[in-house]
Amino acid sequence: LEDLKPDNILITSTGLLKITDFGQCCIYVSDDPSRNYDCQVASRWYRAPELLFGSTTYDPKVDEWACGCIFTEFYNGAPLFTGRNDIEQIGKLVSVLGSPCERNWKSWNIMPDYGKIVFEDNKPVDNWKAVVPLASETCLSLLRKLVVYSAEERYSAEAALHHEFFIVDIPKQAPYVPPPISFRISQQMDSTGPDLDASLAQYY
Repeated sequence: LEDLKPDNILITSTGLLKITDFGQCCIYVSDDPSRNYDCQVASRWYRAPELLFGSTTYDPKVDEWACGCIFTEFYNGAPLFTGRNDIEQIGKLVSVLGSPCERNWKSWNIMPDYGKIVFEDNKPVDNWKAVVPLASETCLSLLRKLVVYSAEERYSAEAALHHEFFIVDIPKQAPYVPPPISFRISQQMDSTGPDLDASLAQYY
């Protein structure tokens, strides 16, 4: 189970994606569903609801929650849920998804921290377009399957990849993305001499 967030995702100019920084991840044992794990994994802004409420018997669906949060950040240019502590983070979730209850979270009443926080009857947002204005309708449809309280209803990675978003919205040819740094600068450092400023100016 990864610590998925934009800071830990690297993409090359050819579109190859690499996941880095495994400091807050853990190894999931799929053939032992009753195994307990640490709930203090993943970075708070991308931490799934079951982790925030103390679950130690979660599964890879926590990563799909993080993927949904990252998707919204691609479109909005800023994180979706930005709590400064776990309680505030839960409040951020409630402002979009409404108050957790048995209707929107099947296993809500068996969460370890169930009942420790009293919620008003907050309603979920009616229109996800207001949450992610630049997203297409197919993307919003996918987000509604990823950013949900109930892990039982949350898409798996395989289900997400079969969503129409990855058929309709993906361009046939990926755009070329130039490398962020020109290493020609370091190669010329020793030979520039007094003309160093003029030589570097062309890269800015």
